[in-house]
Amino acid sequence: MRVLIFFWMVLLLPAMADSRAASDGLPPMPVNGIYDPDRWLKGDAIDEVARRITGAREKGNALVYVVILSEIPGDDVESFALKLGRAWAQENLWGMVFHVPGDDTYPRFWGELNRPSDWTGQQLADFQDSIDRAIVEATKRSEWQDDVLLQVESGTRVIADEFGYLGLVMERIDHKNAQARGDRLPEEDEQEKEGGGLGVILLIGIPLVLFSVVVLGFLWVRKNEEDGDDYHFPETSPRKRFRAPWSGGGNILVQFVSPGGEDGSRRS
Repeated sequence: MRVLIFFWMVLLLPAMADSRAASDGLPPMPVNGIYDPDRWLKGDAIDEVARRITGAREKGNALVYVVILSEIPGDDVESFALKLGRAWAQENLWGMVFHVPGDDTYPRFWGELNRPSDWTGQQLADFQDSIDRAIVEATKRSEWQDDVLLQVESGTRVIADEFGYLGLVMERIDHKNAQARGDRLPEEDEQEKEGGGLGVILLIGIPLVLFSVVVLGFLWVRKNEEDGDDYHFPETSPRKRFRAPWSGGGNILVQFVSPGGEDGSRRS
C-alpha cells in the first residue's frame, strides 16, 4: 500500500506543485528534487545528492530539495526558501538544502510540516523540535567540511536521513491518533482481509496435512508388516521358526528314513 501511495504521489505532486508555483511566480518543482539552473553540481555529486533525496521519499514519504542559486530573489532568503518549499511540497513533510556559490554563509537548511492535522499541541511541538534538531545537525555536519561541495553533500545526507525518519514518526503518530479515535485505516482493513484469508487456509490446511501424515504412516507400517509375512508351510529350508529364536524350535533339521529293505539297506 505504501508503495502505491508513493507511486501516485510521484506522479501527481509535480503537476500540483507546478501549478501553485507558477501562480506565485516561482520556478517549477524539479522532478529529481535538485533545482540547479546554473549546473553548479557536477558528475558524481548529482548522483549522490539525487540518491539521498530518493531515499528520503522511499523511507518516509519526506520531500527533500536541493536548491542552488547564484542570486537570491528579494532580500529575505528565508522567506523565499519557505515559500518555495511550501509551493513545491504542498502539505507534505519537506526539507531543503539551500546554497549560494561564493557566499560563505551557505549552505543553509530549512524544513517543516505544514498541514492541517488533529495532532495535539504537544505532538506538534515535539515534532517541530525534531525538525529543528535535524536542521542544527545538518548545519553542524556541513561546517566540519572544508570543501564547499562536500558541505552540500554532507548537509543533504543529514537532511535526507533525518527527514526520512521523521516521515516514519509522522505515520506512527497518525496511526496512534486513529486508534484513539477508533478509526480504521485502509491499511488495517487490507491486512485484516489478508489475515482472515490466511486464517481460513491454516484452519483447513493444517488438519488435512496431519491426516495425510497419519494415513501415509499407517500404510507404510502395513506394507512393512506384509513384506515380512512370507512364511510357508511346511518348512522346507532351515531357518529359525518365525524368524525369532525365542519362539520355539531351533536350527535343527530332522531326517526321517524309511524301514530297511530285505538286504539290510535303508532308504532316506
